[in-house]
Amino acid sequence: MKRFFTITCVTFLLYLISAGLFPHFFTVQEALEQNAGAILLSPSLTHLAGTDSLGRDQFARLIEAGLVSLIISLAAAVIALGIGILWGLLAGLGPARVETLLMHIVDILYAIPDLLLYILMGLFLGRNLMGLVIALSSLSWLGIARLTRQESLKYKSMDYVTAAKALGVPNWQIAIKHILPQMRDPLIVAMVFKIPALIALESTLSFIGLGLAPPQASYGTLAKEGFDAYLVYPHLILFPLLFLFLTTFSFYAIGNALKREQS
Repeated sequence: MKRFFTITCVTFLLYLISAGLFPHFFTVQEALEQNAGAILLSPSLTHLAGTDSLGRDQFARLIEAGLVSLIISLAAAVIALGIGILWGLLAGLGPARVETLLMHIVDILYAIPDLLLYILMGLFLGRNLMGLVIALSSLSWLGIARLTRQESLKYKSMDYVTAAKALGVPNWQIAIKHILPQMRDPLIVAMVFKIPALIALESTLSFIGLGLAPPQASYGTLAKEGFDAYLVYPHLILFPLLFLFLTTFSFYAIGNALKREQS
């Protein structure tokens, strides 16, 4: 049953990605096409998720928004993973003074109110894809750095690492060949859990008006548009929230499945 549930979540995410990349195979409507004769329609067979105040098909916009949210979160997660691994390896394999300094910096950065920093960076970098990716990745690497440092300390005392050091193998080579492969599984799990957290962060920024600028759309921007009229046209906020929930829930379910496989 758990395997079927996990496969269902994977299938949904694959559907979301495929629909975003090849929307014409999944809907005949255009995401940005405005139709003055189809303004604020309720869900129907023609418009599965209804239409918005400009007559745009909401389902087509959700497909586009899903891909945009995934691209932003995945790009930010990859950057966070790279920084976190490098920082954690330097702390775990370096001299004690270096480790102390690097981990003190991590502790200081953890004390910064992350949402406030994301808002300020979003305002400074602009409401575009690159600005959001940089803002979201600015603090997201901290947990990965701690995980990498912890794993590095565990493996650096292994016999094969000690033997490599005795032979004069450089630390960077030991890290790449002997230590990083051992951390592959926990890092993959951390990456899978990081993506939905970043999707939720991006949606929060977009919901408060500091995300993508129109006409680009993400789950957060669609939810913001629907919030202003949710009492009269509930479908405008219901479907973005539903897709947001299903997307983040699918990632968390897959992450939990991977974690069970490792234990």
